[in-house]
Amino acid sequence: MKIIEFSGISKSGKSALVKRLARFLSERKRVVIANEGFRHCPFKNRDSTYHQQVWTVFSMINNLLKLLSSDSPPDYIIMDRGLWDVRIFIEYFNKEGKITTKEYKYLCYVIGPYLDYVDKLVWIITPPEVSIGRQHEEGINPRFSVSELEKISNITRKVLGKRERIELNGAKSLDELQSLLEREFDE
Repeated sequence: MKIIEFSGISKSGKSALVKRLARFLSERKRVVIANEGFRHCPFKNRDSTYHQQVWTVFSMINNLLKLLSSDSPPDYIIMDRGLWDVRIFIEYFNKEGKITTKEYKYLCYVIGPYLDYVDKLVWIITPPEVSIGRQHEEGINPRFSVSELEKISNITRKVLGKRERIELNGAKSLDELQSLLEREFDE
């Protein structure tokens, strides 16, 4: 079983590419998409950042463990905003003072061992202006400003460090990106 995670800022094309890659791989293999935990988080108040992250971390780990212990595990688990993405946001919220150092250390301790479960990380690097523009086109009020998205991108570089990954330019068309991914995962 291989675990592929897609990471990137809002409207970088993650969900669309996850679906396209799943369709491509499912022609030959059994594929399950593990969707982002934050979307289902019951804590929507911006003042509950720590509780949001705790809920997201544990729901994602729980979902992953269910898939791994299944009687018929899939060949691929594709994570749309997975464990690495959560780790990046934990770092960001700590730097912004939205979680305490103690909360930060606890969250890193809990998620740390599960980061190595990810076999392939796909990081979609998208200019913040493109992300915000796409959100406005869809009538979405952006959660983060351009400067905040730039901070998140810089933190992503730091957190990922030398971790092997596939980097895609999120300003390119989905068809171009899909073609690159299919070549990467063509077996």
